[in-house]
Amino acid sequence: MIDRIHAQLDAIRLGVRQRDLRRREQVALARLGQATLAAGGSREGRLAALAAEAVTARSRLAALAEERRAALAHTRAALAAAPRWMAPVVLVRGASARAVLRQRRVAIERTIHELHLTAGRLAMATATSPAAREVQAIRAALAGTVSERDRRLSALDARPLSPWMTRARAEGEHFGGAVWIQLRSQLMPKAPALAGMAVGWWITSTYTDSHARSILRSVGIGHGGTHVVSGSTYKAMQFWLPLLAAAMCAYVGQRIAAAVREGRSAG
Repeated sequence: MIDRIHAQLDAIRLGVRQRDLRRREQVALARLGQATLAAGGSREGRLAALAAEAVTARSRLAALAEERRAALAHTRAALAAAPRWMAPVVLVRGASARAVLRQRRVAIERTIHELHLTAGRLAMATATSPAAREVQAIRAALAGTVSERDRRLSALDARPLSPWMTRARAEGEHFGGAVWIQLRSQLMPKAPALAGMAVGWWITSTYTDSHARSILRSVGIGHGGTHVVSGSTYKAMQFWLPLLAAAMCAYVGQRIAAAVREGRSAG
């Protein structure tokens, strides 16, 4: 059993090493592709088409950067013109517009990365640059790691688990599933409400709309906030900030649950 545990740990370590080498290979290929596309004199055929696509994508990135600056300036102008109680609405609208632009930028950057990867793979057929040699060295190390991990796993498969270990693993998987179901049903629905309550408590303990209460609380009389804001701002904070905190917590919980479901289905 001890030998099996050691072999399993070695297989896990080699798997982590394998993933790191694959990531490094992708980075090195993208670097090689970027350098190849930047070398105008050596581009021809497919590489020339990839270079043109990369130029177009970079121009779209520049346009998005300008659009983001314009959106930020528009938000600042709207904040200056709108009443204070509308400030959260203006901020949310501006943040939403910038989030859309950020998503478009990420998509374009991913496209550029894929173009660089394609160019790097094409360049590996003939390239002899230091970047190409780096890719070759990483691939050699990756091949050795994959071979060693396969050997470790085949050794494990050659020695099947005893019946009690097989049953213990199955029961552990069932227990983990039961724990996740309870956490999801008990914690996830309540988390947004708890987040809203926490933000509401923070507002009442930090801010007030009364100068008299602020003075009394600053000398230790009573409970509550000492930072004075206008009545409309205080009401807006009490309404919008807990609502945004609850919505953000619900969104994060949904994303975590979706990621866990995807991981379990993939497994």
